[in-house]
Amino acid sequence: GGDGCRRRAEDGVRDLRERLGQAKDAATIGRAVIDAVRSRIGASACLFLPLADGGQDLSSAVAFSDELPERDLLARSLEMAPGTMRDFGTLERHLTRECKTVDFHRLLGQERLERLGTYNEFWRPCRIERQVVGFMGDPQDTLGFVCMARRASDRAFTVADTRVLERVRLAAERALMRLRREASRPGGLGVMLEALETGLPLACALFDPDGRLLWISRQALARFEAEAPRLGRTRILFDGCAEYGSWRRAALES
Repeated sequence: GGDGCRRRAEDGVRDLRERLGQAKDAATIGRAVIDAVRSRIGASACLFLPLADGGQDLSSAVAFSDELPERDLLARSLEMAPGTMRDFGTLERHLTRECKTVDFHRLLGQERLERLGTYNEFWRPCRIERQVVGFMGDPQDTLGFVCMARRASDRAFTVADTRVLERVRLAAERALMRLRREASRPGGLGVMLEALETGLPLACALFDPDGRLLWISRQALARFEAEAPRLGRTRILFDGCAEYGSWRRAALES
């Protein structure tokens, strides 16, 4: 029944959020999103196209189609991008909407769609006449979009389908924003370790899998240097210190 369908959809979105939480790049996000759309809604074609610094990030685009090779669908969508924006408006325009997921068949109606160049030159030849698009980001920071499509002979997308895509879109948007935040952090690991040392002033050290020292906090360094008279200042003082040895063993055993 309807309640069972809604529960399955919610379970699917939860599974998607877990996958997105582990994603390390935009392409992985795209594959998870398209898997969710196909399994939870059903579509004859899907497209996930992120934007990097306002431009199309083709290396991370992910497409699926029952009708034609995925590369062809992606190439056609990029070729038609200027006409699509002319006919349907820019991403920035749709990102001002209260709901950023738009069923264009419901919004415009069949007669109006059939008068558009995008519909006749792109949608109809590729058999993606029914399209629902989820726009990611905001007008000042566009992140891309995810699109699901069906043939004209397929059943129309329902309001419930659109709501599921809206939840998928929102989860993908948050995942892309997380990746962008992580990429913008200067210094990466070094900054994280410096923050750890400042906020939690304890003696600690970082070792690689072979037990080589990569980083040591000022507190730990001061502690080890205090043993200099016994170990001798002509060599790095850590070897021979019981505390250093226990840390190194713990790193190798982890």
